[in-house]
Amino acid sequence: MGLLCASHQNFLFQQRLHGWYKAMLDYHLPTHRVINAALPSNFSTGSLLLSDILLNWPEINALICTTDELACGVLYECQRRHIRVPHQLAVSGFGDNEFSQFSFPPLTTVSLPSEKIGEYLASQLLNKLRGETHCHKPDLSVLVPTLRLRTSS
Repeated sequence: MGLLCASHQNFLFQQRLHGWYKAMLDYHLPTHRVINAALPSNFSTGSLLLSDILLNWPEINALICTTDELACGVLYECQRRHIRVPHQLAVSGFGDNEFSQFSFPPLTTVSLPSEKIGEYLASQLLNKLRGETHCHKPDLSVLVPTLRLRTSS
């Protein structure tokens, strides 16, 4: 398994990279299969960086991308190279962008409840501005990301 990253100065990227290392170490899996490029996180970069992944680790059979844009670029490059997804290489993204369900094959991705996160943060900010404090703990279970399993993995 490998990780494909771009835009390394982004705080969200740092969190995702930390999650990669934690998960891989928790399962006693190697953490070194990471390509991190200081390039835009877009389709072109995903397509371009697949070469680096395959050159460095030809045995790789699963690739996690830090954005759906990178993952879709990988899917396009796999089609160009006649790499069968998911049979030869499983691909997943992060973000559950609308296009991920219409890519070929449809992209497995992590979905963030962005609207609910925004509502929660806005209500917390308004409470602070009003000087309100709540004694109860908020229900954060609605803010948990979910995995959207599709046919790319």
